Amino acid sequence: MIRAAAIALLLLGAACASHRPMPALYDFDSNPDPPERASQLDARIAIPAVTAPSWLRSPALVYRLDYQTPSRPQAYADSQWSAPPAELLTARLRQLVTGANAGLTTTRLGGDAPGYQLEVTLEHFEQVFTSPTQSRCLVTLNATLTGRGGMALEQRTFHAERAAPSADAEGAVRGLVPAVDDAIDQMIRWVRATLQAQRTNAVAEKSEPADSRHR
Repeated sequence: MIRAAAIALLLLGAACASHRPMPALYDFDSNPDPPERASQLDARIAIPAVTAPSWLRSPALVYRLDYQTPSRPQAYADSQWSAPPAELLTARLRQLVTGANAGLTTTRLGGDAPGYQLEVTLEHFEQVFTSPTQSRCLVTLNATLTGRGGMALEQRTFHAERAAPSADAEGAVRGLVPAVDDAIDQMIRWVRATLQAQRTNAVAEKSEPADSRHR
């Protein structure tokens, strides 16, 4: 009797689960194309996978209620990303850098190969509610540009923010994706300026008389 009741409960649970609606899935490509970029690169650049803290390693679409419990991240129950945000950001970053790079964009540099590596950490990626009807979308990226042999050349943090057009998951997506593009645009301009400085310094060192370099 007990066994039969247990089986009945399992069947009932399976039936309920089969009728439970699947969450709505979002990715970056379902939004408008990013703005045209003027910053052009001309270098071999490797972009490894973007890293993220543990609370951003799931596909959850995260929000916070700043007016109530700001220290508690929460997730929409019926909406999520199609992959963890760091994975989506990796693809977006490689796509946009490739579009702005007249050189070779790859995933890694082999051995002591010439070129640069752009290492990025996703630090913030969330919708923050300042009231039940008002929210903004925040993206923070930390980037380190390294040269041959893994020597760090520059490091910088990029922050972008967009108002969410609606106080729901759809509004979060429509605010977060443009914020991502904005942060990446800032990063591309920074990489370009850093590479230009590196090339200028290299030319200056080559043109400097040998005796003055050894004084």
